[in-house]
Amino acid sequence: MSEDVYFKLGVRLNENPVKMPLVESFFKLMREFYTEEQAALAVDFPKGEHSLQDLAKHFKRDEKDLAEFLEIMADGGLVFTARTEIGDYAYSLTPFFPGVVEFRLMRGTDTPKDRRVALIMTEFNETLESLMVAAAENPEVAKEMMPQGAARTITVETELPHGKEIYPYEKLSELVNQENSFGASVCYCRHHGYLLDNPCQVEGIPTHSCLSFGKAADFVVDRKFGKRISKEECLKILEDAEKAGLIHNTNNFLGSTAFICNCCGCCCGFAKM
Repeated sequence: MSEDVYFKLGVRLNENPVKMPLVESFFKLMREFYTEEQAALAVDFPKGEHSLQDLAKHFKRDEKDLAEFLEIMADGGLVFTARTEIGDYAYSLTPFFPGVVEFRLMRGTDTPKDRRVALIMTEFNETLESLMVAAAENPEVAKEMMPQGAARTITVETELPHGKEIYPYEKLSELVNQENSFGASVCYCRHHGYLLDNPCQVEGIPTHSCLSFGKAADFVVDRKFGKRISKEECLKILEDAEKAGLIHNTNNFLGSTAFICNCCGCCCGFAKM
């Protein structure tokens, strides 16, 4: 049953814009992240955000029992929760990437399981890189694997190269000023390197350099994937990251910003692509 349910889960997660190759190292990660029961529920999780009442009807489960189960999944980053106007939770299935993978290491913990996961992530990344090389030679394959970029790089607003046109939503400070809820977490990429005994080589990087905003920040703070920070603290982290020579990636959607990653060349998966 386990192999079948994890394969189905991979297919379900690949309904998101960023798709993962259904290879053994991918299934190894999913077995680390999801129990069989959690995987089975995720396979049948409807798209979009849903109330507990609607999900209880969908899954034909008692509301109290389902709420407890979803809370455990949310604490693991497997289900995303957001408060509605009346204070209840709306639930949605967290994408595998970006999403579940990053949440696994954003707390900055160092346990035997964290180190095991880091090793499997390296194995998966190596497989992914080889597939990306093949995809680079075939645009149709590349489009199928990742039809929409997961992030975009933001040009810093000081000392811009001549001829660069930066629109208002591309400016870091304006992105931050559009938000009113801020969170900061340990960088998944740099912590991954740390767990492999290959720490980041760049000095002066804030410990909590992965920034989240709005509902994403509330989720990160509520589930203890990071800490609450003020707008001023957020801007200071960006300033320190810029001084350290980092690049700034944000989710590839106009409008609201979910995250800004401050990335280095030695650890960041985005920077290496």
